[in-house]
Amino acid sequence: MRGHIQIAYDTDLSIEQIVDFLSELFPGLIFFDQNEDGIITDQQLNYNRLDHVIISVDFYEEKHELQHMLIINGCLEKGTQERSIHIARTISLTYQTRASVDFIPEGETWESGICLLFNNGKSFLADDYFTYPMTNKKPTRPIEILREYDIPEYQFDPEGDLLGTK
Repeated sequence: MRGHIQIAYDTDLSIEQIVDFLSELFPGLIFFDQNEDGIITDQQLNYNRLDHVIISVDFYEEKHELQHMLIINGCLEKGTQERSIHIARTISLTYQTRASVDFIPEGETWESGICLLFNNGKSFLADDYFTYPMTNKKPTRPIEILREYDIPEYQFDPEGDLLGTK
């Protein structure tokens, strides 16, 4: 099965910057840009190839923070949470920006709005539930930092397969 990743971040990055960043992080994968209309213009995309991954970047003007969203579709489902964490942490460090990803702490159940926020080399458990625009509603508050949260650094092979922790 294929995985789905969403990472929110502060800094305005072009799709070319994102493709270059991801290609450096996972050199064994080929990334295809899905434009605003949902169209992938590159005719070389082959959905059956596991090394072909679709990405898009969205901007949420109505949000007060973390307005940019990187969406990755087609990576391997196994290791999706670890891969999300690795990408978010690396975006934060590479571009000196805050980045967040939905997160389920080990041994806990999923709770809407809980995320892992990376900032200045640190990771935090945070609540971003009321920061996202809901149907006909405006975001009502900034991200709430719950506590600092240590998370291991994960290692991946060039195709994005999880190898373990550093």
